[in-house]
Amino acid sequence: MWRNTSIELYRAAVGEREFLQRKATQFQTPTEFLPRVKLACTVMSLQAYLGIKAFFTSKRGSHGHGMGAKGYAIIDPDNNFPKDEFFQPGKRFDVRVRFANVRVSDDAMLDGRSFSIKFQDSDDESPLDLVMETGKIAPFNNIAELKTVLRALSKGGDILKTHCLAKPFYYESLIEMGRRNPDSFANLHYYGQQNYFYADNNGRKFIARFRCVPTENIPESGLISEEEQKTVWELGRLPGETRSKTYLREEMHDRLKTQNVQLTIQAQLHNWCPLVPAEVYNCGEEWNEKEHPWMNVARVTLDKALDNQVTEGMRMDISHRPTSLNFFGANSVFDFNSIPYARLKVYPVSHAMRKLRNNMPALMLISAATASVFLLFKSKLPSLWY
Repeated sequence: MWRNTSIELYRAAVGEREFLQRKATQFQTPTEFLPRVKLACTVMSLQAYLGIKAFFTSKRGSHGHGMGAKGYAIIDPDNNFPKDEFFQPGKRFDVRVRFANVRVSDDAMLDGRSFSIKFQDSDDESPLDLVMETGKIAPFNNIAELKTVLRALSKGGDILKTHCLAKPFYYESLIEMGRRNPDSFANLHYYGQQNYFYADNNGRKFIARFRCVPTENIPESGLISEEEQKTVWELGRLPGETRSKTYLREEMHDRLKTQNVQLTIQAQLHNWCPLVPAEVYNCGEEWNEKEHPWMNVARVTLDKALDNQVTEGMRMDISHRPTSLNFFGANSVFDFNSIPYARLKVYPVSHAMRKLRNNMPALMLISAATASVFLLFKSKLPSLWY
């Protein structure tokens, strides 16, 4: 049975006393001066950097290498999930999904994998978009940590090792997220890693978390071995690896030619009230599954791969959601809900810049690119995020 040995490895690396001290303080937040102003400035800088990056590359700011598929979803008729106008048992939706690597272009490298689903056969609009990644806990739980995490992941090696040893949960989350040579995108477990506010038809209020798992009870592949967990910061291909750089994408295309892929969307619920402790919102920690069991929400059937042009034209946007689902506000960069808060503001900018790049005449494109290069270097925006 697979297990995450990060706690044992962390204790061995830093000693018992240091481990206990860092574990006790790893989620503490400092007192800030003008926290809302800092939050707004941080979000604006992220909009600027990822917007310029999207304009130059015409690609997504992250999760840039993947494949798409389409099919349908049926809200589970036997589920115990509290009902609203959207989550009606038996209700059917045409869907599009996208599987991707979180960071790298090479499917055979150690990386997180992602799954996103649009509850409509559409490039853009839909009643609900969900985005998820491998790992029961998020590698960062606020946007103040985003800079550090992204820089460490982009560098790997000793820089990522130093990052892992800074906090126990950094080490734990990297092992949770990473997948080495999984058999297929279709047999991984994907977690939303963000909180929703959910209100049902009876006026009950909850904090909700979503995940996607294979409908068939099959072992998840690609989990990092205990031996490799000791050097989880080494992200490159293993010696002698011969798999194609796109083997996961190829496997899914081939699979859908001969069979359907069956997935299940599930949810956890936590009762909400204004006095819920802040740590409940921390996606760097799991909820107890006995107290908050996963409930089936929808059955997804994928029956056709999408061509790359259609896939890359899709826009996943977490602002697409029914009125019963919402996000919590954020008050500072250390707020546990600051990640979805930032995504709501950053995703539209990144998408708009990709769309602008694709629709601009060549001469205008060159002029705009030149101006963007000047602004990029002048503001030194990359240093904020990598």
